[in-house]
Amino acid sequence: MSSLLQARRLSSRLRRNRSPKVNGVVVRTNRSILGTVATSFDNHNNSCSSSTLHVRSLSSASSTSTPKETTSSSSIVQVPNSPTQKILAKTLYRQILKWSGAYMGDSGNSNGKSGSTITPFDPIPPLTLMTPHIDERTLRALAQIHKEKNTNNKTEHNSNSGENILTKDSHETQKLKKLAALIPSNAILSQSKLILPIENARSVKNATRLAYGLNHIGFYDTSADSSNSNIDTFNESNDNYNDDPVKDRINLGFDVLKSLNQLSDMLDERKSSREAHKDRSHVKFHIGQVVRHKSHRWRAIIGGWTKEEVEVKVKAKNDDNEDNDGGSGSNSTSLTNKDYGTSTGMNSKEKIKDDDDGNVDATAAATTRTEVEYTIHLDEGDASQSRLRVMGSTTAKQHELEPVVDDDLKRLRNSLLGHYFDAFDPMTSAFLPGQVLQYEYPNDDENEDKVQEMEKALEYQMAKHANAKVVIQGVRQMAHNLLRVILDTSSCAKERKIPLIASIDAKLTKIITGEVDNDGDLLFSSPVGMNGNSNAGANAAHHQSSHKVAIRHLHALLNVELEINTALYQRRVAEKNKERINFPLGAVVKHKKYGFRGVVVTCDPYPKTDVSKWDGLQHIEGNVNDMPFYHLLADIDDTTREFGQERPFRYVCQENLEACSEKDNKNLNITLDDGWVQTDDMEYKAPDELLFSHAENMGDDDGTILTCMEALHNEFDKMMIQIRGGSNSDKSESSSEDEIPLSLGDMFKLLHNTDCLEDAFVAEEGIKEMWKAHSNSNTRWTLDEGTNHLLRGDKVKAMGIYNRIVEEEDPEYVEAWNKKATCHYMFGEMPLSIDAASKAAAINKDHFQAHAGLGLVYNDTNQYAKAIKFYRTSLSLNPWSPVSSRLNTCLDSLRRLELEEEIENMNKE
Repeated sequence: MSSLLQARRLSSRLRRNRSPKVNGVVVRTNRSILGTVATSFDNHNNSCSSSTLHVRSLSSASSTSTPKETTSSSSIVQVPNSPTQKILAKTLYRQILKWSGAYMGDSGNSNGKSGSTITPFDPIPPLTLMTPHIDERTLRALAQIHKEKNTNNKTEHNSNSGENILTKDSHETQKLKKLAALIPSNAILSQSKLILPIENARSVKNATRLAYGLNHIGFYDTSADSSNSNIDTFNESNDNYNDDPVKDRINLGFDVLKSLNQLSDMLDERKSSREAHKDRSHVKFHIGQVVRHKSHRWRAIIGGWTKEEVEVKVKAKNDDNEDNDGGSGSNSTSLTNKDYGTSTGMNSKEKIKDDDDGNVDATAAATTRTEVEYTIHLDEGDASQSRLRVMGSTTAKQHELEPVVDDDLKRLRNSLLGHYFDAFDPMTSAFLPGQVLQYEYPNDDENEDKVQEMEKALEYQMAKHANAKVVIQGVRQMAHNLLRVILDTSSCAKERKIPLIASIDAKLTKIITGEVDNDGDLLFSSPVGMNGNSNAGANAAHHQSSHKVAIRHLHALLNVELEINTALYQRRVAEKNKERINFPLGAVVKHKKYGFRGVVVTCDPYPKTDVSKWDGLQHIEGNVNDMPFYHLLADIDDTTREFGQERPFRYVCQENLEACSEKDNKNLNITLDDGWVQTDDMEYKAPDELLFSHAENMGDDDGTILTCMEALHNEFDKMMIQIRGGSNSDKSESSSEDEIPLSLGDMFKLLHNTDCLEDAFVAEEGIKEMWKAHSNSNTRWTLDEGTNHLLRGDKVKAMGIYNRIVEEEDPEYVEAWNKKATCHYMFGEMPLSIDAASKAAAINKDHFQAHAGLGLVYNDTNQYAKAIKFYRTSLSLNPWSPVSSRLNTCLDSLRRLELEEEIENMNKE
């Protein structure tokens, strides 16, 4: 803390000298974005000359010159830098760098892993640098250099605003280029702000060097012909203007140093943990390995370990008990044959029993052994089925665990894994630890010296990259085809700003140009430049990145498809039930029973869930599950008066609502959702997306929007069928320029190459959408209608729809058979469920959901051998399937039965 005290003493000196005399005039300094604004006071008449301002550049070449004065209220001049401010800023700068150096470790280690000894931080929010903490003009220049670096543009020197800030090959420009080299690849830089990820001490050091360098680079053109363009004027009318940036920067430096000092205890503990975990003697399992509890049978991932020396008293061997001590070399107590050697892992709380007199056996001797305890992260499916109902993370002794050797059981599902592990490695069938675990357990990489494993990994990464490239090309071609549909049906939707269509056009354009990353993706991707190189090679990192890019392309395209399909389905439902709906969007209504008012924001022709037990509906005659329901933004004052607290969102049956009179629909106290507009006439206008999905009038473009949306939906299904290879009498013709360079096999490769559950979900959804596609749009809508009834819990209506599809519309529609099997299972009709799922698997042998369903039915009917067969088939197609937890319990059940049968046969003999 001495550095902090030293900085505070300097700050005190700064405060004592903040009113210096300039030419006999007392000057009060206020700091602006670019420098210090000084207002002069005349001691003789005690008046303030508000029209005279003095400004000094933070690091101008002329900062030591005598300030100039001008009588214009908007004029500015430069005054000298305060020496105390310079010392204080530099002291803070040096102390932060000193702190960073203490946790940066060596630049490398013996095994060549660059930067692996830098103490990592826990995930923290990124650092955002913007004015007044960073000089505005210099930040714009840095953004210009960074852009030119990324685009390899060496000749043009123009910023986005068209202003020529840089002087080619100037000293300041060279300084900026050096600072630009400190910006990591996953940072976000614009002309108004710089966002830097903070992951370790090197991140702090480089961020500090950037901030200090940008504020002290002296980047101003002082030539006579440009004297009016190199200094920004003070704008008194700007409410957001901060007139004290230097003070803000110094305060920020103190805050940063204080925060870093608070981190010190945690980082020191992390460094101690690293030293303690270098010795792996007696440790059987490594970080990221998948294990199973011997008695409770749940699976888990090793997330940490600790060792403890435990003192154990054992009876000395003699001739009298040699035959009863558990065998040669074992450690037994005087009262039992149980072995308490290293492998047994006896708990330190267990004690040797006393003899009949209450004394420990005189022949007992003291010894120590190493006990290992692990922190483990449980599979959520296994945890939900365990007798202990253990969830999340827990601890276990080494002797309680065993390794999982079955590859089908190694891809665990746990929501916490992303905090501790980077990915699942199919080459080692283990989870790769993140930076913190790598640092704290430096010797837990059991494959780091195996050249053969590295060669296999490189070959795998090359194949992964090739597959990702195919998927990206296919997705972009699909987006291109959809854009042509928009052009053919709407003619320049983006320029005409046609509702919905213009938004979809923009999203498809971003997919084609590869703009599928958001700020979060960039900030938390593997950086290059600030944290050093990753442990993997450059090629491997590139291939892994390409796979992530492919997943993001697919995710963006699926979101567009979901938006189109959802809007069209809801519109079809709204049109079908238009006569049943009494209140349009934006209508002001009143609850008949409770009296609160509200605005209709959405409408469901049927409730989303079973509402038959709701108290407020018991007085209504008829089946309330068949009545329309409305989402209301309720008046806050009305609900507070009626219920005693604010209830701004209500879900109300149509029978409980009535239209408000013109007198009552005024002055509602509500907060409108995004996109909603309240007119001057106190009417509420819904956003275009809701108007379309509720089949309400959208004006002149209504017909164009509907035609375009239906054409997009049909084009999606046509392309999905093409990728699938065509089946169930739905083969479509397509021109060579429309052909998608993607196959269903490529999609399965993408699914197998995923290294985390989130990416697997995207690939899985892409495959399922291809299975749902149908050449007859009415059949596809009918399937969606059945699924909607199933989600609402109406199994009878859903079953009727699925039966109609497979019996009347298309007996080869695999998704209808699969949903039918699900309905039979929910009804408890196991034989019929097996028949329907078997039909689906016969039509599509790669349908992992159908195989999983068969495994589930056989498991529930205690036919474990058959269940295991179908579970393994499903996992071979989708290795991230949740049926792995079912397979785990099914294998145990089968072993138990086989053991009981073996014992029974032995007894008979």
